[in-house]
Amino acid sequence: MPVSLSVRVFHMQKEIVMSAVNEWMSLGEAAQALKTTELNVLMHVKRGLLEGREEEDGWTVSAESLMVFWARNDANRKVDLCRSGCGHAGGCGSCG
Repeated sequence: MPVSLSVRVFHMQKEIVMSAVNEWMSLGEAAQALKTTELNVLMHVKRGLLEGREEEDGWTVSAESLMVFWARNDANRKVDLCRSGCGHAGGCGSCG
């Protein structure tokens, strides 16, 4: 049964209200919400920035953790985790 979640956060003097119908969402849905790639979302999960779980069909992300992360990191900017020494270091787009 779908669960309705709502989060109200005050960020940089403005109120952000977010809601989600499902408690868990696919990596693709989370990537779309964050305007990034599924790989970058999975990196967020692996680093403990988002709550995720591995299921038979792949990874899912907690809608609540996504909304809190989104609010804390300014919904209007993309948050990249790439810190590689590959020479691209966040500029290639493959992880963000």
